[in-house]
Amino acid sequence: MAKWCIVTGATSGIGRELALLAAADGFSLIVASRSGERLRSAADEFRRAGSPEVLFFPMDLSSAKAAQMLWAYAQEKGITPEILVNNAGFGVYTDAADADNLERVTRMMGLNVEALTVLSMLAAHAMREAGNGRILNVASVAAFAACPKLAAYAATKSYVLSFSRALAEELKSTGVTVTALCPGYTLTHFADAAGVAPSAGSDIIARSAREAALTGWKALRSGKPVVIDGALNRLCVWLIRLLPAGFVTRIAGRLLTRFARAA
Repeated sequence: MAKWCIVTGATSGIGRELALLAAADGFSLIVASRSGERLRSAADEFRRAGSPEVLFFPMDLSSAKAAQMLWAYAQEKGITPEILVNNAGFGVYTDAADADNLERVTRMMGLNVEALTVLSMLAAHAMREAGNGRILNVASVAAFAACPKLAAYAATKSYVLSFSRALAEELKSTGVTVTALCPGYTLTHFADAAGVAPSAGSDIIARSAREAALTGWKALRSGKPVVIDGALNRLCVWLIRLLPAGFVTRIAGRLLTRFARAA
């Protein structure tokens, strides 16, 4: 019997690497992303990596009802996945008072929060009925602090972390686990999409998408509720918890201001 995994945001970065890991473990895949062309190319790569079957769902999941449509697509195919990976998301670098970016921020919240919540709840219900399943929600180390210039993004990731922890607790003893993966700065296209430019030398501390995905995949398979990728990121989170919140926010704001892309 085929075992299935759904991965959102599967054409690049951490999502692509997670899909490759699932393929290597013999999972058939339903992969979702905005670009149908990129999905078709990625599907060939996933098959070569070992996935027996790859179905792709080209849609912007930040649009209304898109998450429900993705789940309905899987159900129409007779598929209840053993694994759901909610990776799709993006950030917006902006002053929170800048109304010019309101539409992008609203789209971001729809993708980072609404789509993830809908898919998690639908999957959790089906997995609980089946008596097994695993959900991986990609959060961020930004979930642990208020981040000026990325205020709404950090808030969405705080939501993902809190929601995932609560859902994991609710599903205890059901055979279903929920894991929140919290990567730090990772070598993906996130910065370009958010509108920030990494400072010189930041690639020295960056983790690769493959490293972050491996951390998440191992934690998912073991049922760990929360995992922070990389020793330096774990140290940062430890310091965030130790230091006064106001001080952490000021430092975060100064660091993020340095990352601003020149107009």
